[in-house]
Amino acid sequence: MMIYSALLLWLLAFVFPIGLYPFQDFARGGVTVGAALLLFSYLFSKRSEVVYCPRIFVFLPLGLLGLLGSYHFTSPSISISYNSYLVVLLACGWISLSAAELRSIYGKEFVVGRFASFLLLASMLCGLVGLLRYYGVLRHVIPLIAEDGDRLLGSLGQPNLTAVLLAIGFSALVFLKYQTSLIKGSWYYGALLFLIYCGTLTGSRTWFVVMFAVFLVWGAHCFKFCSDSNNGNARLQQRFWPSLLISFCLFLGAIWGAPVFDNLVSKHLIDTGYVNRVSAETMYKQREMVGSSGRVAEWRKVQSINVTSNEFWVGYGAGRYGVFSNEVAVKKHLQGNGAIWNNAHNIFINFFIEFGVVGMLFILACCLYIARMVFRAEMSVTNSFLVSIIGVLGLHSLVEFSLWSLPFLSVFVISVSLLDKSFLIKFSDFKVKRGIVVLCLIVFLPLGGYVGRDALTVIGIMYKQNPDSNDRFALDDVRRSSIIGDKAASVLILKFQPPISGMSNALAQMRKLADWRPEPLFVLRKSSLLAATGQYEEACLAITHMIKLYPITIEPLQKELDYYSDQTSLDSDVYYKCIFLGVGSWLGAPALSL
Repeated sequence: MMIYSALLLWLLAFVFPIGLYPFQDFARGGVTVGAALLLFSYLFSKRSEVVYCPRIFVFLPLGLLGLLGSYHFTSPSISISYNSYLVVLLACGWISLSAAELRSIYGKEFVVGRFASFLLLASMLCGLVGLLRYYGVLRHVIPLIAEDGDRLLGSLGQPNLTAVLLAIGFSALVFLKYQTSLIKGSWYYGALLFLIYCGTLTGSRTWFVVMFAVFLVWGAHCFKFCSDSNNGNARLQQRFWPSLLISFCLFLGAIWGAPVFDNLVSKHLIDTGYVNRVSAETMYKQREMVGSSGRVAEWRKVQSINVTSNEFWVGYGAGRYGVFSNEVAVKKHLQGNGAIWNNAHNIFINFFIEFGVVGMLFILACCLYIARMVFRAEMSVTNSFLVSIIGVLGLHSLVEFSLWSLPFLSVFVISVSLLDKSFLIKFSDFKVKRGIVVLCLIVFLPLGGYVGRDALTVIGIMYKQNPDSNDRFALDDVRRSSIIGDKAASVLILKFQPPISGMSNALAQMRKLADWRPEPLFVLRKSSLLAATGQYEEACLAITHMIKLYPITIEPLQKELDYYSDQTSLDSDVYYKCIFLGVGSWLGAPALSL
């Protein structure tokens, strides 16, 4: 019962359709941590002195040491990231140990079968929610959903992550058809068409890349077994070839067929205004016209790091990739897309920037160990399924940030832990294990309660029509949180005018936030506070750089400067030259000196 409760909680992280600002992804991560703690606590409370520990687990204490080193040797502002990264590492440890423990109790085949069923269910529900939103149903039923989206967003609200989950669901479908009698005939092809249709409507290049990876793994598996005359399942494998080929043809056919079918379904809905989006055909044409997403240009920034600098060896600090990205963009006068890059969309570059050469060596060691494990794994249907998941998420992490999403990271950790060999740790008494569980519960249950209460407070104020001074005090209180303080600060900036009293203290807080993650909101409030406190040169430079990076901040900056001009002795007109300098970088105007 406890296992299924944990799975149900984990399922919510994939299928809950509403991401409330500013906790869109954070809430999914929090639910995953809760599920991991519940499962770990249940399994480790059993009367046994033995713990089955995957070998990959040894990287966890190394990661904790690296995080501790980053905390001491980089910017003090990473304290905002430190606790979140620490919780994620601990959750990965709980998940890895729980996966190995389940394998030891129920057997690998049983656990992987249930794991595949869970992933298929999650992907099908994600696709279903995505279709309901894509065809306008959710927007009319749930007022908080404001748009249908030109691309199928799924329950995750992000087409690329939805594409990855659908591809993993397809691999689970193939596994269940081949390994069990649960999926047969028309059920298989019905689920297959549903997943392929949803995946194609995401309009994601990721969908095609990871699906080719899945087909490659299963194709290699079938080829290996069909060519082995000594294999008792060779005949069964030969019967599997046709369905895999048909699946591949349907996948290719959907590239043309899905947009055509969508046009038949949605044309009337779009014309009547029930659906507020373009057709899939139009969406694909628009995406063909779009050039590079900017990843390659972003990756080239890594060449700007000086090998003699502290950042080269220990990095900028956990969670501070955006600081590096903005520094290089300003220094080299690079024109971006007007948004912050908080992630390099490449796991190796991201680790290098945040943790330096030390972090790069760590992630390389992890990847080499996993690659060695994959190539040395015994060829079986179960292992091929696990390898397909590892391949999909590993490949995607080279161009996206799926492993920075805790629900997907948990899928990766489970797959690696089930594929990996385990070693035994024996305690003197099973009560030691229970003591560890009690300690985790004592620490994390109150922590989760406090964070959950504060998160509900922030969300309530965010969606309140007319927040009052009590709400402002409440946000000020939550802003002290070491886990969600930045979320409260974002809502405080959005919902309230900048402060008139205590400006120096507010400026110090905004400096820390902007130094940790230079989000437009944080940089905006920092710039206006610099101006209000009379620090002209620093304020002007901050305004110029901000508008170069985020032109969308021009109007809110003018409002904040005008507000301070009305409430204080600030002359906002003197900063319009600074605004012009920032605008000039987008218009191609020659650089002016400050």
